[in-house]
Amino acid sequence: MKYLFVIVFFCSCYNTYYVVRHAEKVFTPANESDPLLTDIGLQRSNDLNAYLGKKKPDSIFVSKYLRTQQTAAPTATAAGVLPIIVNQSDSIAIDAFITRLYKMNHKKVLVVGHTNTVPQIVKGLSGQTINPITEIDYDNMYIIKIRRTNRQLIQTTYGVVSP
Repeated sequence: MKYLFVIVFFCSCYNTYYVVRHAEKVFTPANESDPLLTDIGLQRSNDLNAYLGKKKPDSIFVSKYLRTQQTAAPTATAAGVLPIIVNQSDSIAIDAFITRLYKMNHKKVLVVGHTNTVPQIVKGLSGQTINPITEIDYDNMYIIKIRRTNRQLIQTTYGVVSP
């Protein structure tokens, strides 16, 4: 007698987006537009890498500013991924970026933004509004999981607690 085994594969595949604000930056005169991270910020960038651990991102997106690139650097190195610089300069650019993120399939993605861009990115991906990010908030992480039309937002923190 012959047996026929049918294996049904139910894909629980989804995209996971980890969205964070850049780590602590050096406070400089008002005309300094691209400050570097402080020692605490550099530690937070290592904490981000430790938090993500085995969840190594397939893609990493940063802005043109060094503070976002420095925040992503340890994770990028550990994952063997070259961060992609994207335009986060205005709402139109961010909407185009969100569209780009939606087109990714079955990926883990790290996005490092700013106080004024993270809320729009999170809302665009999750459909949910988050509280405004203040100038002293650095420890928030927004995890958005998308599977087909189901979107889930998880808010957590990483590294040392912001004041």
